Parts: sequence; C-alpha cells; structure tokens
Amino acid sequence: MRLREGTRVSPTQGRFGDLSGAKHSDSKGRAPLARQRSEAGVDADELMTRVARHWVDALVSGNRAAVLELYAANCVIHTRSRAEAGQTAVQASIDRNPLLGSGHRDVRIRGIGSRVQVRWPLSADDQARVLTSEQRTQTTLRIAHGQIAEQWV
Repeated sequence: MRLREGTRVSPTQGRFGDLSGAKHSDSKGRAPLARQRSEAGVDADELMTRVARHWVDALVSGNRAAVLELYAANCVIHTRSRAEAGQTAVQASIDRNPLLGSGHRDVRIRGIGSRVQVRWPLSADDQARVLTSEQRTQTTLRIAHGQIAEQWV
C-alpha cells in the first residue's frame, strides 16, 4: 500500500496521508526513545537503586514475602556452578542469603551500568550463623521494570 501525497493549503498544514505531528526522518532533533524510560519522573538509575534498597531492607529485617515480591516471575539466579530460573531457585537463594535476618546497617549499593552491586561486611555473627560455603560479601542484581530479573551470587 502506498500513501498518496496530497496538496497543501498552507505551509503549516501537513500533507494528506502524513501522521499528525510526526517528524520526517530527515528532520533534525533527538531520535525517539533516545533516553531510558523513567517511572513518574524518576531516573532509571535511581529506580534501580530504590528497588535494591527495598530488597536489602526486606532481607535484613527477615521479611521473606517482601523479598520474594521484588523478584520477577522468570528471574534467573546465577551461582558459581550453574544458572537456575523460577520461584524455586529464588526461594533457595533467599534462604541462603547471609543478609537474611542479619540486621546489617552498613550495606553499600552502587549502580554499575544496567546492574546494581550490593556489598556488605562479614561480621563475626555472620561467620557463626552462615555456612562457610555461603559466606559471601556481595551480590549483583539486574533490575528491569522495577523487579529483579537476574542475580549473581
């Protein structure tokens, strides 16, 4: 199908068949969708940091249900040996997390590109409470659409 070019009545009127208010590809200006989409005026980096902060707060307080709500349904958990997806893998990751119910207050959150790195110190209580194989001091989260889409532990 080919749109027929119409005639103009005035120089400000668009041609028949053109989209109203759309710019032609040869016009100057910013390309559409050149920036990351933000939620209600919040920068995308700030949104990722907020989600990570909620995740840390829920973990530290021991609220498993609130932590689970922050994960996407098809979240992928990456461990040293394999990658697992789904709610079962997420629940196992939450249960193994040394921050769960720890009461830590000095957790650092730093955005790195499209990911967020979460670091915390390992205290003497953590060493006594958490298995040696699970004693880690950082994790990385990829947050998409306000939920955790991937986690590297």
